Amino acid sequence: MEGAAIQGDSRDNLIIQKACELVGKFDWIITSPPYYGLRTYLPDQWIRNWFLGGPSVVDYTSEGQLSHNGRDRFIADLRQVWANVGARCRPGATLVIRFGSIGDRLVEDPAQLVSASLEETGWVTTEILHADNAARGRRQADTFHRKRSAPYDEVDVWAKWRP
Repeated sequence: MEGAAIQGDSRDNLIIQKACELVGKFDWIITSPPYYGLRTYLPDQWIRNWFLGGPSVVDYTSEGQLSHNGRDRFIADLRQVWANVGARCRPGATLVIRFGSIGDRLVEDPAQLVSASLEETGWVTTEILHADNAARGRRQADTFHRKRSAPYDEVDVWAKWRP
């Protein structure tokens, strides 16, 4: 079985097309998009991106990232991702999305937000599972913040591609 790890903005259809050229149509997509309201996703992941060939300096701009300027805009951006990856999947492919919340956006249930983003994309939600929270591992927030907060529970949303 072959696979591909994609580093790039999946709203851009060319990113998905390039990965598909390497391995053919997809049977599985496993992802964890930035949680709603997390504007520092890329800077927070700087060292991981650097190991994958990214820049050697931290870029704190948010240009080009998923929009966090409102629920509807965020959902529309995610919907573009799901449509793009779905177009490169075999019928019956599986999508697994790990998603959660951040402190200032707890008014939104993560499972409802992801489910709304999947509507009208060809992806059908088949299961939503409680995925616990980051307290079981080492949280970056615990390492770098003086005031520790409790992590929020995350969900795994499973969907099937049914165009």
